[in-house]
Amino acid sequence: MDCCGPFNAAQAIGGFSERPSYKQLEQLIESARQAKLEIFALARKASSLDREAGIKSPEEVAASSSSDAAFYSPAEIQAMDSKSIRRVLVSLGLPGAGTPVKLQQRALAVAEAVAAGESLEAAVEKARRLR
Repeated sequence: MDCCGPFNAAQAIGGFSERPSYKQLEQLIESARQAKLEIFALARKASSLDREAGIKSPEEVAASSSSDAAFYSPAEIQAMDSKSIRRVLVSLGLPGAGTPVKLQQRALAVAEAVAAGESLEAAVEKARRLR
């Protein structure tokens, strides 16, 4: 029995009023494995949506050799909608919460720092300190 919503990090996968049999435990574990596979399928689908939207993964950003292509330019950030900006921020490990203006400011801080020659890691840390 699931006791938590689908967006919680931890979920109870079952419960028994008495000591369960080995067969009951196996069934419970199998249902948990199936649920985990469903979660992985959803994650794959979400990441494919990011690729379709043109959002670079952190690996793609880190693998990029030139500083101009390492991250979005400030103009690209300003042209993005708030959902795209939120995805970019979350992919970098930055908070995705806030008003669209705050999200844009956070992403612009990274873009401007990278454009100024800072490393992506330093730019992300600078953006993390913004309030």
